Amino acid sequence: MKKILVLLVTLVLLTGCVAIQDASIDTIIDETMSTKYNDLYNHVGKGYKYYLPKTLISKVTDNNNEIIKSKKCDYYLYVDLISYHNKVDFNYREQTDIYFSKLIEKNGRKGIINIYENADDKFLLKIEYNYAYIEVITDKDNLNKTLANAIIIVTSMNYNDDIIEKLLDEGMLSSIEETVDIFDSKDKQNVLEVDDTYIEEDETTKYDNSWIK
Repeated sequence: MKKILVLLVTLVLLTGCVAIQDASIDTIIDETMSTKYNDLYNHVGKGYKYYLPKTLISKVTDNNNEIIKSKKCDYYLYVDLISYHNKVDFNYREQTDIYFSKLIEKNGRKGIINIYENADDKFLLKIEYNYAYIEVITDKDNLNKTLANAIIIVTSMNYNDDIIEKLLDEGMLSSIEETVDIFDSKDKQNVLEVDDTYIEEDETTKYDNSWIK
């Protein structure tokens, strides 16, 4: 009961009149990382599970990779189960020569958010957090919503040690160095075949993050 009351109070305090597209990147990061989604999941992979926002749909490609589709862009997710199993301690560093760079940490989990601005007014978003990696290209108008979706996915990531141990014993996992780099390919559409279905997102629908009104 106490936990429920605390959650309700938090939602009231975080709910405001700022639209997601008008919020700063720092606000998007801070508020999204403190929402209820960190402790929820509705999508289960082999050895991991996470919360997938309602307007997205996942296309699983193998044990480590997923392509997550929205109406406007595709998110490329890689889950580094080997590094998680070995408890590798990555040394993340902020970059000073790109559009945005920020270290993130919560409950002992750490990572980094890097955003690169391309010449065609597109933005490349890269997030590394808790052994999960997401990259997505989006436009300026959709940047904040894309960022919030990506943060929800990586911050809600949880692992199943028993399944990971079994996958390792069966030799079904590859290290990140052996995984095809789908993000740096010049022709991303030909790297992996993707299902063309996705959940339609009404532009008038409120984003499903609890702090946005």
